[in-house]
Order: sequence, then structure tokens, then C-alpha cells
Amino acid sequence: MNKNKKTRIELRDLEESFQLQELDNGIIRIDEEICDYTTTSISRHIDYVINSGRKHITFRITSPGGDVYSSLALYDIILGLNSKGVKTTAIVEGLAASAASMVLLQAMDNRYSRPTARFLIHEPRRWAFLERQKTSDLKDETQEMVAVTNVIYEILAKRCKKPIKFIDESIDRRERWLSANEAKEYGLIDKIIN
Repeated sequence: MNKNKKTRIELRDLEESFQLQELDNGIIRIDEEICDYTTTSISRHIDYVINSGRKHITFRITSPGGDVYSSLALYDIILGLNSKGVKTTAIVEGLAASAASMVLLQAMDNRYSRPTARFLIHEPRRWAFLERQKTSDLKDETQEMVAVTNVIYEILAKRCKKPIKFIDESIDRRERWLSANEAKEYGLIDKIIN
């Protein structure tokens, strides 16, 4: 085995060792795009931590966001931890964009941020362009996007303690970037920590 290949294997083993050590300490990292795969992986990590007897999980978040349905699934999974007596804390370390800030972060009992973290909120969007679709398909899809947008606005309004009209006006048809201080003022997080 050549030296480079051996080093890569050692680094992978070391990374897995660090991840296991963090899980044993009740820490789960969300550091990639949220999709079906990451939702399943995070759900398995949650089960591992709960089965080890821990009653508190800390999620360390650096995520560009991702799929709204996968994020809503994680939201429901994390909210369900309360019924099992498990408390949750999120620490944003870098970026909580899109679904990571608007959905996932709002499921946590405690929402913290590092001083230099950044947040991005916007209305849900569709990423497929110029597909051949029937008008009825577009109408159905538009209705679904409006329904999902309403769910997200309700989550944000409840957790940020803001009227839905404020949420709608603050992110309708645009992206809104926030510093940690601005995110705290908006209600996305509870506290800025070092």
C-alpha cells in the first residue's frame, strides 16, 4: 500500500473516531446540505445518542440548507425528542442558510450562534427550469409551494414571536442575509456565545 493511500485511510479512521467520540458526548454535526441521505444519517445519530441514555443533544450546525421536505422531516424528528424527555441545543458555527435556519434551527429548545455566524432566509423556491409541463402540473406545484411556504412562515412566526405578516414581508421575493446579532434580533436564535 502506498503512503498516500495509507494516510487517507488513517485520516478516515481518525474522522470516524472523532465522530463516535462526539456522538458519545451527545454532539451531532449537521455540516452539509440537508437531503434525504443526511436526514436518515442524522436520525440514526439521534437514535444512537438516545440509546446511550443521554437526555440532551447538541447539534452543531454549518449548513447551506437544502431540501425543504427533508428539513421538515428533521424538524418533526427533533420536536418529537421532547416527548422522550430529550432536550436539544443548536450552535450555529459558520452558516445556517435557507432550510437550516428557517426550519431545522427552529425545532431546537435552545438556539445559539457563534459571533461571526451568518444566516440566510428566503421564501421556498423551485430549482427546475424550463421543463415541459402541463399547465395543470404547474398549478398543482404552485399550490404545493404556497402550502409549504405557509408551513414555514407559521414555524418562524411561532418561534421568532413575530406576526406572519412580518415574516412574509421580510423575506417575500428576496434573500435576506443576517449577522448573528441580526438573527438574534429577528428571533432566529436565543443567544450569541463564544
